[in-house]
Amino acid sequence: MTRKEETATLSPMTALGKEAGTLAVALFVLLLPSCQANHQVFIEADGSGCVRARIELARVFADYLLELAELTGSGAKLIFNTEEIRKGFEANPLLSLNRIRSAKAELLELEISFHRIQELFAPQAEQRQIVSLRQNSEEVTLAVHVDRGNVDQIEKLFPFLNNPLFEGLGPRENDSTSEKEYLEMIELIMGPEGAQALKSSFLEVHFKPQGILISQSGGRIRDGSALFRIPLLQVLLLDKPLDYTVVFK
Repeated sequence: MTRKEETATLSPMTALGKEAGTLAVALFVLLLPSCQANHQVFIEADGSGCVRARIELARVFADYLLELAELTGSGAKLIFNTEEIRKGFEANPLLSLNRIRSAKAELLELEISFHRIQELFAPQAEQRQIVSLRQNSEEVTLAVHVDRGNVDQIEKLFPFLNNPLFEGLGPRENDSTSEKEYLEMIELIMGPEGAQALKSSFLEVHFKPQGILISQSGGRIRDGSALFRIPLLQVLLLDKPLDYTVVFK
């Protein structure tokens, strides 16, 4: 069986379900040992700020997505369609796209600004809000909570993630797939190099308040910023909620 036949037969959209969530890459950076990446979040006490992101997929992931595009007939030569992404931001009054660039298929660079980060994610009934901001006379606490029940808020905020090339790789609310099972599926689809790349992949966020960083939870403090480095598998499975906080003044 050829590589493309394997992809067609065992694509995650078939193996993990067509209604799976999307990769939540918009607010994170895919950091691999073999590539350079950085991602910074700047925020004011009132919740305004900007995100500067560089998203770079491992070559094995990029090759798979491009093969899948060819098989599905989309004919995409770039994984990230900058014009479509730009249109999506133009339709969203909560976000402003200051800069976007995709110099090669696996790379996306962008800068996004917002007025109130706590208003970006709109939870449905019984969903927990992804981002909350609490302020008193002395300090500001920003909390982030992501679970299988609210991860779809990210897709709704960033419509370009609602892409069949990404569907099936992310978490589902009622999914019970284990880490071992997921890695075995990736190995069947992409080969051993795909599973190995996934195991060594991380999402990295540098959070820089426009003030003094007091404390954080879920990461560590480095050079006045809170650094959060999350294994990509944790994000794709979301078998446990992701919780992070930063306190600043």
